[in-house]
Amino acid sequence: QTTTRTMHLAVVPSNRAPSVAVAGAVGSATIDSLMTLPEVSVSDPDFALETYLDSYGRTVFPPISVDVTVTKGRVGMIARDGLSFRSGLAMSDKSFSFQASLDVANHALATLTYECRSIDGCLPGFTDTITFAVNDEGISGTGGALTTTYVMSVDVVDDEKVIVEEAEEEVEEED
Repeated sequence: QTTTRTMHLAVVPSNRAPSVAVAGAVGSATIDSLMTLPEVSVSDPDFALETYLDSYGRTVFPPISVDVTVTKGRVGMIARDGLSFRSGLAMSDKSFSFQASLDVANHALATLTYECRSIDGCLPGFTDTITFAVNDEGISGTGGALTTTYVMSVDVVDDEKVIVEEAEEEVEEED
């Protein structure tokens, strides 16, 4: 005798952390001079599953939060349209924080600027750090919101030689 039973399973994916990438090398800059940083971009493997179309047929991505802080210098962004700022305005700030859809955030992060002013305590030979903390807001899967932290080191010099070193990415799960 054979018995057949139906079992219903629900598969719930777990949230995966976003990642931060930096494209290209840094150009030269001196103390008290504004420089363009290399393009920073964020990706999240979960977002491909969560996009939808708006009433105009455009693809819309879920929101992410980005916090940018610098030790001594100042950072800004040329493109700020579509960003919802939680702190700062990304206009030569020591730190700023915003929320935006993934595509809008990446467009803005591609226009980052940096300046280390002597009045802020920058001297030749100083190594500054710019920290990017990206939170995926827990938009997909179980596990809650995940934050990835990326640290960029900038060697400040007065002879137009700036070196940027990549640092570690850390992933934290928020409660």
